[in-house]
Amino acid sequence: DLHTRRVHGTVTAAAIDEHVRINRKHPLRITYTYRAAGKTHVDDHATTDPDYQAAYGTVGVDVPLEVDSERPERSRIEGTRHSFFGYGGALTLFFPAVGVAVLLGAAYTWIKESRSAAGGGGTAPPASSHRARERRDDRRK
Repeated sequence: DLHTRRVHGTVTAAAIDEHVRINRKHPLRITYTYRAAGKTHVDDHATTDPDYQAAYGTVGVDVPLEVDSERPERSRIEGTRHSFFGYGGALTLFFPAVGVAVLLGAAYTWIKESRSAAGGGGTAPPASSHRARERRDDRRK
């Protein structure tokens, strides 16, 4: 990336996160410390990738990192992707879904009221027999 630089950190904790599932698997949450911009930072990364779990799942292991040059408190294990939205990104899908539901409800109500105002009262019930239809047609003449 254009605004990242490589540093090395040290794994300080690694544990299965029982409260989260990624693709029906509990991820290994790897916590690490690193130095960037003259300060020590702590960050973590959750993964279900068995290669990363084997390589960085032990406390004290050296871990290669990519650190955001503009915001050094943000990092990721080299070669992984990091969602900066996290669970908040899923929340952004909630509001459009609510908007669509409200729109559909309003459209349904508008159509129903339009039919009622037109005097039709909606759709007519089906005739019970052929004779009933003939009698109704005779009354309309």
